[in-house]
Amino acid sequence: MNSTVFEYGGHHFQPYAKYTAPIKEFDEFINYDTVDFKGVEFNREDFYDKSPVKNCDVFYCIETDKLYIPKHKRLCEYDEPAVAQYCKAEMVSDYEIIHSFYVGERKVIVGEDKNAEYRYFCGYYEKNDIFARAADCQMSNDYIEIMQIYCDRTKAQVELFKSKQIENAELITSEMCSPCLDNTNLSKRVVVLKPETLRREYQNGNHQLFYVTGGNGSKPNSRGTKVFGYYLNGKKETYIRRYEIMGTIKAEKLPEWAKKHINKIMKDKSMEERN
Repeated sequence: MNSTVFEYGGHHFQPYAKYTAPIKEFDEFINYDTVDFKGVEFNREDFYDKSPVKNCDVFYCIETDKLYIPKHKRLCEYDEPAVAQYCKAEMVSDYEIIHSFYVGERKVIVGEDKNAEYRYFCGYYEKNDIFARAADCQMSNDYIEIMQIYCDRTKAQVELFKSKQIENAELITSEMCSPCLDNTNLSKRVVVLKPETLRREYQNGNHQLFYVTGGNGSKPNSRGTKVFGYYLNGKKETYIRRYEIMGTIKAEKLPEWAKKHINKIMKDKSMEERN
């Protein structure tokens, strides 16, 4: 849900979740303990008027560190069951994401809010640890029109991804690697990511190869897991986790295109160190 915090009755609340299942399915996990509001008699309509997110079932209270469900005249404490995790709707503000497609760099989504001026939108999904949002949105009350935009954008993402592929970049298997043991020093070596740690479209040699520059996870017998370096098809330094690594690539199995990228990375790093 949107992370916007709002104040009601001297307490601060954060929209937490909307469920795809009817909220009454979780009535057995509601008790009648509530928040001690200051000078305010709880009213559900007033509470939702204060909330910047209207399409929400559950709210988190910062002061009490508990979850609550607004009932008619009472804000009821809620003990979320494990099964509820499978019923959470993915949201952008008050819009529930009803369709999504993710290939390559951008995720295309369709959202629906039955109470909004425009019921549907199609946009690109962006998310970090703090918030989720939709970018470059097109709005409509016509579902078929939105789905046409959705199909056009998803096709464009596939074509863009295909245009960046390297020919004959087949899957790298464990037989093409030397094992990555606990005492293996990975610094300045090319490691291979396990296919299952990558999205399906990235499960090939074009995206498995990673040149290691450092990090605690690259050291022998380290308790750290972060391994810094560069994907051989990328430009920016980033990190992976040591447990995602299948092994180090055998020299005779390293593709020619990868050797060129390694030479460029080493040259750029050398220039950085001199400066």
